[in-house]
Amino acid sequence: MRPVVLQWPSFRRTDRKPRDVYNIERLAVTTCDFRVVTNGRGTRIPGIVEVQGGFVYAQDWSIVVRPIAQIWKHAERTSALLAHEEWHYQSGFVHARAFVNEIVTLRANRRSELGEAHFTSILSNHLRTRYDTLNEDYDTATNHGANAAVQINWRSLMARCMAEQNATHLNGSPL
Repeated sequence: MRPVVLQWPSFRRTDRKPRDVYNIERLAVTTCDFRVVTNGRGTRIPGIVEVQGGFVYAQDWSIVVRPIAQIWKHAERTSALLAHEEWHYQSGFVHARAFVNEIVTLRANRRSELGEAHFTSILSNHLRTRYDTLNEDYDTATNHGANAAVQINWRSLMARCMAEQNATHLNGSPL
């Protein structure tokens, strides 16, 4: 799973400054849309199959990570702002990868243990709770990208995390 580099054409221009999760106006805001797909179509959960006396989620599915990026039409499009927003996009990928890594290692004794509620709970934990928490920590630490030195450190942490296929944490926070 490799992310596409976030570029300015990916951003939707807004007449008003976009608002973050705290309803605070920002020059730009980037979040991710996560979609589970099977055979090219959206699905709620993958199938469940029996293997060697147990049950697992079928591996005929994938997860699509799409940026939802907005920029105020009067904002200066700097490389620093783009780098800050790209980190949020990359965060979506490492969280999605951690989710997939957990799902493919699950094994249950009964089919009912791997139902929709179980799958959705794990998905929500990785792609909502943990994703939101880490992105909030990042924005706080970097002062939304204004602290260049801290921003460089977080980008380095992200590069290491992206290079580690089995990463479960970034800067001490679970993915």
